[in-house]
Amino acid sequence: MRFLLLGLGLLLVGSQQSKAGGFGLFEMSARVSGMLGAYAADGRDVSTIFFNPAGLAQLSGFNIQVGGVMIAPRTSFRGPYPSSVEETKMVPSEFVLPHVYASYQAAQNLTVGVGVYVPFGLGSKWERDWVWAGTATETRLQTAVIAPSLAYMLDMGDMGKLSIGGSYQIGLLSKATLEKVVTDMTQPTDGSYRLVRLEGEGKDTYTGYQVGFIYQPMDMLSVGFSYRSQLELNLVGDATFTNLPESQFIPGTQGDLQIITPANFTVGVSVRPNEKLTLNLDYVGWGWSSYDSLNIDFYDDYETDLLKDIKNPRHYDDVYQIRFGAEYIVNQSLTVRAGLGFDKNPVPDETLDPTLPDTDRLISSLGLTYNVTSNLGIHLYYTFIRGEERLVALPETNKHSGYYNTYANLFGAGLTFAF
Repeated sequence: MRFLLLGLGLLLVGSQQSKAGGFGLFEMSARVSGMLGAYAADGRDVSTIFFNPAGLAQLSGFNIQVGGVMIAPRTSFRGPYPSSVEETKMVPSEFVLPHVYASYQAAQNLTVGVGVYVPFGLGSKWERDWVWAGTATETRLQTAVIAPSLAYMLDMGDMGKLSIGGSYQIGLLSKATLEKVVTDMTQPTDGSYRLVRLEGEGKDTYTGYQVGFIYQPMDMLSVGFSYRSQLELNLVGDATFTNLPESQFIPGTQGDLQIITPANFTVGVSVRPNEKLTLNLDYVGWGWSSYDSLNIDFYDDYETDLLKDIKNPRHYDDVYQIRFGAEYIVNQSLTVRAGLGFDKNPVPDETLDPTLPDTDRLISSLGLTYNVTSNLGIHLYYTFIRGEERLVALPETNKHSGYYNTYANLFGAGLTFAF
C-alpha cells in the first residue's frame, strides 16, 4: 500500500506537459502540433491560448478550434539487471484527448479567449504477473482545465508591435487510478491475485496562471516569452483490497496526496523569410528540481504496521526542451508543416521505476491544413517520439534496475472556424 500512492504521485508529476519528462502532454493543438508546438513567438492560431496567450492579440474577428489527439505509448523492460534480460512489454493502450479554443476581438488591439484542454491524461498498464507487479500494474490519470485568456497589442510605430497576454487556469477534473499486486504474500491458487487498487479524485479546485509577450520589431521577425506557473493538485484516494487480510488492509482506507507540478518558461523566435515560409524555434526550461520529495499522508484511522505516512526523496533535475517547427503555404488551400525536437528527462537513475520509465527523447512531427473555404480549415498531424534506450545499473540502490525502451505514436485532427 505504501508504494500504491507513491506510484500515483509519480504518475501525476511525470505527466506534466508532453515531452517534458514522462508521457505528459504538449499536443494541445491540431494545427500547431504539426510544428511540434514551437509557437511561443508566433501566435497566429487560436490555440496560442495554450502556448503563449499573448498571441491572441494578433487574431481578429471570431475564431474557434476543436480537435483531439490519439496517443499510443509503448514501453518495454528487460531485467532485473544484472541477473536477467527477460523482456516484458507494457499492455498496449491508446488515449484520446480533446481540446477546444475560442477567441473574439472585443476592441481594437484587445482580444479575449478561452481554452479547454487536458494537461494530464495518460497512463500505463502491465500484466499482473510481470516482475514489478508489486510496484504497479495499472496507472491512469484524467484531468481537464479551462483557461480564460486576455491579450492586448501595443503599436509602437517604428519600434514595432508588442503583444502582452495572460490566462488563468481552473481545474475542471482530476481523477486517478492505480493498481498493484501485493507480492510479499503468496498468491491464491485459483489464478487470482492479492490486489490493492486506488481510485483518487481531486478534493479541491486547482488553479494556475500563464503570462507572456510577443515582440515583433519587423514583419519578418518576432520573439516571444511565456511563463507557466505551478499547479497544486490535492487528491484523496479510496482503496479497495482483493484477497487481503482486513487486519492490515482496512476496508475504506483513504489517504491524501499533494502534487505541485513544476513551473516552466519558453523563449522563442519566429522568422518569416517570405509570405509562404515560417520558421520557429523554442527553448523550454523546466524547474523539476523543485520536486525534491513526495509526501503522502494516510488517515490515522487506517494506519497499520504496513501503512505509514511516506516522505520519499525524488531529487529530480532541472531540464530543457528544444523544439523547431516549419510551416510552408503551398497554395490557398494547402499548408504543410514539420517539426523536430529534443527532450531531456529529469529523472535520475536512483529514483527511476516502471511507473515513469523516462528517457531522453527525439521527437519529430508532420502536419498539414486543408482550407475547405476561407473560413474553414481541416488540420491533421502525426508525431513520433523515440526514447533513448536507458540502462539503470544500480541494483544495490534501485531494485528496478534494467533496460528501458519507450516510444509513442500520436495522431491528431481538428477543425478551425474563422469569422
